[in-house]
Amino acid sequence: MTVHLRRLTRRFPGRPVLDGISLDMAPGEFAALIGKSGSGKTTLLRAIAGLDDGVEGEGIVRVPDGRSILFQDSRLLPWLSVLSNVTLGLRTPDSEERGHAALVDVGLSGREDAWPNELSGGEQQRAALARSLVRHPELLLADEPFGALDALTRSRMHELMFRLVERYRPTVLLITHDVEEALVPCRPGAGHGSGVGSFSTVPLPCRIHGGSLTPPSNGSEVNY
Repeated sequence: MTVHLRRLTRRFPGRPVLDGISLDMAPGEFAALIGKSGSGKTTLLRAIAGLDDGVEGEGIVRVPDGRSILFQDSRLLPWLSVLSNVTLGLRTPDSEERGHAALVDVGLSGREDAWPNELSGGEQQRAALARSLVRHPELLLADEPFGALDALTRSRMHELMFRLVERYRPTVLLITHDVEEALVPCRPGAGHGSGVGSFSTVPLPCRIHGGSLTPPSNGSEVNY
């Protein structure tokens, strides 16, 4: 399993946020986690990403070292060029070549030397997507990455992300509160819950197989 969680809990002062979450995701699978604001979706993603040091909680979290995060905003560093942002922290002999290739993949060829403030909102998120995929991660965590974009740009970004997911083939966990967004990859089933730290999961709605997105025969689920 690429993602293996067991009895995961997270608490903030005065209230629990996650209570006994278990989740398995197989290599190459795409899952959408749906829930209203404040239900603990981003808290779960941060736990999986290893970005919640100091938060009270326990449980088993087993994920690969090769993981990338696509945030709600681009988080590009304004003092670095687009190419330097994409390759930031990538220490391989071919890092610049890979950065150029990733920018071609997202339709930003020729913008390598541009500054982030010279890009539109959609272009900034394209650069962020290139940065997430340039490392060829085993696991891609996407935290409502296109929520701030207009409807047309968001639709185009969805198409781009799913096309590139098929090419790079990471396991993907998409965090969203938008049911329509979760339905974009394919037609999933859904679970439901209520109360603190509960949310719905589209049970591994898509598996990349044979070069196309297809529904799996058996889904995995989040227990709460």
